[in-house]
Amino acid sequence: LVVLEDAEGAEVARAYTGDGSVHFEGIGPEAHTARVLDRAGNTAIAVFGDYAPEAAPAQIAVDAGSEDTKVYLYLQGGDEDTVRACSTVRGNLDVFDAEGTRLEAETIEWGWLVRSLETDGTVAISRPFRVHPEASESGAWENAFALRQVNPGEHLVEFIQMDIPEYARRNNPDYDQLLRRYAVTSVAIEALNLTVAADDVPADLYFGYTITLPAAE
Repeated sequence: LVVLEDAEGAEVARAYTGDGSVHFEGIGPEAHTARVLDRAGNTAIAVFGDYAPEAAPAQIAVDAGSEDTKVYLYLQGGDEDTVRACSTVRGNLDVFDAEGTRLEAETIEWGWLVRSLETDGTVAISRPFRVHPEASESGAWENAFALRQVNPGEHLVEFIQMDIPEYARRNNPDYDQLLRRYAVTSVAIEALNLTVAADDVPADLYFGYTITLPAAE
């Protein structure tokens, strides 16, 4: 959790980061302080200095007057467990037809979307990406997806069958648009209730999910 405070110490913005970076927009040119909080709400510890590094509270002044200011805070090694307040949930998706034959990885990648619905109304959509056998745990083609910045509590994960044409299969697509245009409405959405316990945080979680398609009429 990264918070931005004004010169009086009042919080003006906050954001969680899953990859170590965070970006605030619409902030005025006055002086601010960026601060990283641990899970208990206290200021985390960062390392400052290149040649004689010292550990100190993870906060740094943001210069006033700059339109595009960047600040860097390097957290102390070993503090990850105390800082991370959310998990990354990873999963594999297998889809079998009515005869029990597993669908090809490419077919699964573009034949389904994964949608996660958070209790705060946040919606995230992605697809189950193909993983090459050399990079997969099973040594075979797999279809993997990830739900990032998942907080403790109840979550709904949906697997939606799609009919995406070849010309719409491109890198970094607009998943909302794909969902509106190519969702197979005749097939019920597969819904999974996922519970993340407080004890699971900050561990990364993993699960596998299997879908068996009904026989064609």
